[in-house]
Amino acid sequence: MHVAKRLFLGLAGLFCIVVPTWELYRGVWPPNFASPFFLFIILGAYAVGTPLALAALFSPAVRWIVS
Repeated sequence: MHVAKRLFLGLAGLFCIVVPTWELYRGVWPPNFASPFFLFIILGAYAVGTPLALAALFSPAVRWIVS
């Protein structure tokens, strides 16, 4: 995988994890009536961001040549 694609996937994954966590942690802590709702959104962001970041880290560096 090209370095630019790895960088894009890594930054997109970090963005998907960091921004919702940063913006919504006040809705989760201290615990209140709406905490499960905000926690569900944050866990959804982790479910999207983690595979993106892992793809950037562990995808193979293979170049296909089709003739």
